[in-house]
Amino acid sequence: MSKRKIPKPKKQNKLPVCELHISDDLLKAQFSFKWCADNTCLLSEWGGRQLDKLIYCFKRLGNAIWRDIKTDRKFNYKTIDYPKINPPGNLPPDFIKLKSIEVGEIERIYGYRTGAVFSIVFFDCKHQVC
Repeated sequence: MSKRKIPKPKKQNKLPVCELHISDDLLKAQFSFKWCADNTCLLSEWGGRQLDKLIYCFKRLGNAIWRDIKTDRKFNYKTIDYPKINPPGNLPPDFIKLKSIEVGEIERIYGYRTGAVFSIVFFDCKHQVC
């Protein structure tokens, strides 16, 4: 009598990996200072109370997702079509249009957004850019 071989169980194929795309608007805000202007609308022009407002604003922004930032009236996030001060010429190719975030009554930060990162270009404490 010959020995019968018991078949080994077949290896199951791994399930395909599904890539989940999360909207950039559902990501928490991050900030970059790499593209800040060198000669106008500088952070060094801000006074003590203005800096207090800016720090408070960054704390609120850092705990928020972009969807909420874009709709919260306190931030007044918007696109600036015709700024009075042109952005520096050395901005990267992904720069499209300047965006504004309200810090105080006249204080604003301007920059552009790529994904979750808002790259600051101007710290405007006198409302000069727009």
